[in-house]
Amino acid sequence: CWAAMSGNAVVTVNTPPTAYAVSGGGTYCSGGTGVAVGLNGSQTSVNYYLQRDGTNAAGTVSGTGSALSFGNQTNGGTYTVVATNASSGCWTAMSGNAVITVVIGAAGVVYVDHAYSGPDANGTICAPFPTVIKGYQAAQNSNTISIFSGNYNESVLMNKTLILQATNGVVNIIGTP
Repeated sequence: CWAAMSGNAVVTVNTPPTAYAVSGGGTYCSGGTGVAVGLNGSQTSVNYYLQRDGTNAAGTVSGTGSALSFGNQTNGGTYTVVATNASSGCWTAMSGNAVITVVIGAAGVVYVDHAYSGPDANGTICAPFPTVIKGYQAAQNSNTISIFSGNYNESVLMNKTLILQATNGVVNIIGTP
């Protein structure tokens, strides 16, 4: 069954926002400044929403026609972005995601890594001491000294009750008694 209609109809087709790639993510140490999350492009008249594990994680960022930054994020999780056209309400999920992993060292553990040369060495997993001696000096009785694999050419006389643990391989402490 059909019927002829009279008059005119106006049909508006709204184009959803263009999908851009989510950028950033990575690993950082707890207590640090976080990791940047962004979008490699944007459109004007489009609002972008950063989500962490499916929940809004930050306020709205308006499109500029260029790449966007959502700033450094300090919570671990999977970050995605949803874009909504401000006038039509059409939305699009952006492509990809940024995964942030927060590294937290264990309590009562002093970390040593001969390969670390940062000036901020403090015995944490993110800024380990470069020598076993420095790790020993910082350790308290009953602590664990977690030593990254490698050769350590030093003499260490230990008179504390400690646990020495190879973190990721073989550790050779070479020295004279």
